Amino acid sequence: ENHFFPEASSIVRLMQSSRGSFRREAFALVGKLCQFARSVVLSDHAGDTSPESQNDNMLPLGTLIPSVLSAERDPTIFASLMEMILTYIAVFQGNGNDPWKYLDPSLFTKSLSKTVRRAC
Repeated sequence: ENHFFPEASSIVRLMQSSRGSFRREAFALVGKLCQFARSVVLSDHAGDTSPESQNDNMLPLGTLIPSVLSAERDPTIFASLMEMILTYIAVFQGNGNDPWKYLDPSLFTKSLSKTVRRAC
């Protein structure tokens, strides 16, 4: 079982905070967790990254990313948000798994499109 501090629910709250500085740092933290603590986003089951194998303490990034992406309004946070998303996707690519099992491609594309239009 994965145990890390802060708990996944605390990180999710920070990612959805009304304070931009909290969100920016939460995105940076999650990006580092993806990079250096892959078990936080990947299943403990060897090579099994199906949603059913995820435990309750793992970050629900697949469902959280599209909502956070479409809700973000602060352009100073876009860089850390995009870095977190790319790092999350890279975790799966590095293990030969498909990130789109967790991340709905059409919902992600729609959210990304909305964000890019707002940022430009």
